[in-house]
Amino acid sequence: MKYSVIIPVYNSEKTIKRCIESIASQKRTDVEIIIINDGSTDMSESIYNKMQNKYNNITYIYKENGGVSSARNLGLSVAKGKYVMFIDSDDYVDSKCFEVFDSYTKSNADYYQFAFSIEANGSVKKVISWPERHVNTESEKEAFIVEGVVTRSINSCWAKLYKREIIKEKSLRFCEELCMGEDLTFVFAFLLSADKFERVDSRIYFADVSNKESLSRKYREKLPEQKICVYEKM
Repeated sequence: MKYSVIIPVYNSEKTIKRCIESIASQKRTDVEIIIINDGSTDMSESIYNKMQNKYNNITYIYKENGGVSSARNLGLSVAKGKYVMFIDSDDYVDSKCFEVFDSYTKSNADYYQFAFSIEANGSVKKVISWPERHVNTESEKEAFIVEGVVTRSINSCWAKLYKREIIKEKSLRFCEELCMGEDLTFVFAFLLSADKFERVDSRIYFADVSNKESLSRKYREKLPEQKICVYEKM
């Protein structure tokens, strides 16, 4: 298996079909789709069941609600691919994203970071991309990580590929104590553990921010304390 795509889901009946179809419709035999249902109470489960009947590379797991980090961690525990990719259930990927991945993973880097767009209500609000970059030396690695923190390009775990061997060897997981910054701490820890990075100017990911009830856009209590906790962990 070359790619493991982990999708944490909670009450995403309006968007989950688009998300799964964007991956599964590419009909790759070397891609596994791991759906973690984090205690959804809507009609999401019936949609997954129909999708499982249509595609044979979907693994569906139900768990009690514990948050996005616990869902992603469960996905990591069952993933088998050489590379891991995370997708949020509101989002979707380009119809040829795995062809793009194939062209770049020939270099056998540990980490690939791709361009993406931010969309709302069917229109593109912003395209996020950076100049292509290859990181091989320790000094380049340090500069890349610092730049990622400053530009916030590593604040999200999606639109990236991670070599699963490193995640497994270093026992890397998302911090389930955090309600914000869990992506940043995971990517930061992975980069510290990896050696070879590539930043790619190819847009393969579409982040949909239409849902105003999404956790990332809702007020969260004790936000200053959470931010301090994030940087202490880093």
